Amino acid sequence: PLSITVNKEASLTNLQFVTFNSSGVPNYSATSAVYGSPYILRIDVTNAAGSSCEPNPTRTIACATGNLNLTDNGSPLDGGAFVLNSLGYTEDQLVQLSGGTHALQAQYAGDTSFNTSTGTRTVTITKATTTMSALTTVSQGTVGVSFPTQVTVFTNSNGSAPSGTVSFTANGSPLSGTVNYFPEDATATVPASLVAMINGVISAPGTYSIVATYNGDTNYSTSNSTAASVSVKYKSPTVTMTPSTQTINPGDTATLVATVT
Repeated sequence: PLSITVNKEASLTNLQFVTFNSSGVPNYSATSAVYGSPYILRIDVTNAAGSSCEPNPTRTIACATGNLNLTDNGSPLDGGAFVLNSLGYTEDQLVQLSGGTHALQAQYAGDTSFNTSTGTRTVTITKATTTMSALTTVSQGTVGVSFPTQVTVFTNSNGSAPSGTVSFTANGSPLSGTVNYFPEDATATVPASLVAMINGVISAPGTYSIVATYNGDTNYSTSNSTAASVSVKYKSPTVTMTPSTQTINPGDTATLVATVT
């Protein structure tokens, strides 16, 4: 008998950031993307020469098997653990990176035929653009009485809803009131959005130009609404007379008090 020892061979882990154009054509060498745009991570584990494996009984190039660990800036990404398929690769199709720079790393754990290896890729996610709807508000208001104003921040993003703040101004000065937010993450058919609503109060009469500004966040850029005009007046006064009725003789003097509230 002849005893033969077969040692493990070196492996190569190739981490690819794959983006897609408007026609769905993939770009396997991308290093950046807009937040919320379509992309995936693909990790191939091959021999040291980078040759594709042959998954059949007569194969001459083995397919790597086993697990790998995926991290983003040192933290587990989407659970961290991924399993190679029968062709020696795996994909993170649900990945959604936040705005900024990401140092991605795939650490292959090895198997009976391949040694461990590490693949890295640095990618940059730029902010997605936003637009704002027309303001929904009143055309006339009353001094000191709150009136509702609403605006929607629209995106083309498949990611999370915009965060951050929306500022409302009246003739360039902050509109008094508390802003409430209603974020909507993207679904399979509807992009992410953010609704902001304020019950604003104006303390002096006049004509006011109301404008909303989305201040942006890590993932989304700023945007402004078109102006809406609101005419603010004092509330109409109430006039009361006292006494409301009285009986006097001809030629006598009567006293009436008019109160304007």
